[in-house]
Amino acid sequence: MPLPNIPSFALQAGFSLLALTLAAWWVYAVGRAYAPGSKNWNATSAMISLAIVLVWCGALFGVSQQNWAHEFDSFPPPGLRVFIVLMAITTTIAFSSIGRQLATELPIVLLLGFQVFRLPTELLIHQAANAGIAPMEMTFQGRNFDILTPVLALALVFALRRGPVSNKLIVGWNVLGLLLLINVVATAIMAMPHPLQVLHTNPPNIWVTYFPFILLPGVMVCSALLGHLLVFRALVARRKS
Repeated sequence: MPLPNIPSFALQAGFSLLALTLAAWWVYAVGRAYAPGSKNWNATSAMISLAIVLVWCGALFGVSQQNWAHEFDSFPPPGLRVFIVLMAITTTIAFSSIGRQLATELPIVLLLGFQVFRLPTELLIHQAANAGIAPMEMTFQGRNFDILTPVLALALVFALRRGPVSNKLIVGWNVLGLLLLINVVATAIMAMPHPLQVLHTNPPNIWVTYFPFILLPGVMVCSALLGHLLVFRALVARRKS
């Protein structure tokens, strides 16, 4: 299924730049988390993470160029199967030794603050809907309330800068953010034109199988999920210590 409209260069550049920014953040996070002793940066770990990020994004580009990625005759459609695999890999990373290192060595304020990227993400999705590429149901004018997550994350960051914040408050934000993320993913799946389609939107949700929009589920959503799981691990570690 082809895109209903030709996306503007600005819209494509916005998604690409945001994904690159997130990739750079994860490279920085790994480099910092694996820095031994008083060092602020571990170049080896950062380079390994950079290679993984490049392979990840390259795989998404490769998938978006395949005809089967844009077919919706079965459930789950092929593009959704790829996303499910990426979510499983993301969850595995979160509960691996890598996830433990990130959760215990990175300041909690960083794990909260990076989720602010979801604010420009929501604005880009809204722009895509206005351009007739994405269904309006996926925006904050429809069924997507995820814009609350970055706004509240920003408030928590400011509060943490001023002093200690209750772990219960952070847990509450994390649970809310995770539920809102699940709602976004569920809305996207229901709006796909597969045999079990629930939301019959105009246009249907096919844009996320095309590059660079495939970076939305493949990078943005996976980053948000990884961030929430790391916060849970960080809070458990803080409680034990």
